Amino acid sequence: MNRRSGNRQAMLRGQTISLLLEERIKTTKARSRQVRRLAEKMITLAKRESLHARRLAFRFLRRNSVVKKLFDTLAYRYAERQGGYTRTIKIGPRPGDAAEMVYLELVDRVVVEKVEKKDKKEKKGKAPAEKPTAKEKEKVEDKSEEKEEQKTKKEKKRFFGMPFRRKGPKGADPGRGGKSGPGRRTTPDA
Repeated sequence: MNRRSGNRQAMLRGQTISLLLEERIKTTKARSRQVRRLAEKMITLAKRESLHARRLAFRFLRRNSVVKKLFDTLAYRYAERQGGYTRTIKIGPRPGDAAEMVYLELVDRVVVEKVEKKDKKEKKGKAPAEKPTAKEKEKVEDKSEEKEEQKTKKEKKRFFGMPFRRKGPKGADPGRGGKSGPGRRTTPDA
């Protein structure tokens, strides 16, 4: 996979976690083959339902939420199945580098249909908003002018409120160009 072993393991761990949580991920064909192996091992491990199996799964996954889902829901879902917990669906090449992309998903996953959201106007039961009146426009303009004035005051204060002081090393006289030392004044004249 053209990565160092630690980076490769971290990437595959992350994708395995995503697959177990989301139950469907989009990845390249080469990565999906590796992730499939790991995910199937984790599901088979979860079917054992022992503390030792739970600890082994946690050693790889490192997230309590994923281990909990794995042992509480996925193990029961696939209790009767003897392997083959995932499937790949080809979706074509990726634009840019033409890597073959696939969906890697769990078999028998629960598909949640997205419900179309109604327009906000329909929810509230109100008529469409009317155009603002002249008085309302004036109020908005006055507020924007006040904000602009406040910004310019702040900018003037920032630039002209306090004199700039050059920062130097600790103990250095900011008015002079060097470090303090013998023969140099360290306090400004009064």
